[in-house]
Amino acid sequence: PKELIAEGMTVGEVAAIIDRRLPGTSRIPSGDLANTIVSGGVSLEDPEMALNILAAAENARVVSLPALGKIIWPSQ
Repeated sequence: PKELIAEGMTVGEVAAIIDRRLPGTSRIPSGDLANTIVSGGVSLEDPEMALNILAAAENARVVSLPALGKIIWPSQ
C-alpha cells in the first residue's frame, strides 16, 4: 500500500511498518513513546518523510546515527 492508515496502532507498530521501507534500522528507546497510540494517515511514498511526520506528531525527532540507524527520540 502507498498509504498507511494508523487507527489505534502504537508509534512502535507504525515505525516498524515504515522501517521495512528504509535502509538500516529505526529504533525507539522510550517505551512510553513506542507504546503511545496514534491515529491518522501517512504516505509511504517517501518513508523517510513518513518517519519524520510520525515523530513530529508525537513531539519527537528522528536522529540518524550511522552505526545505529535512525532513532526516534522524544523532544525535551
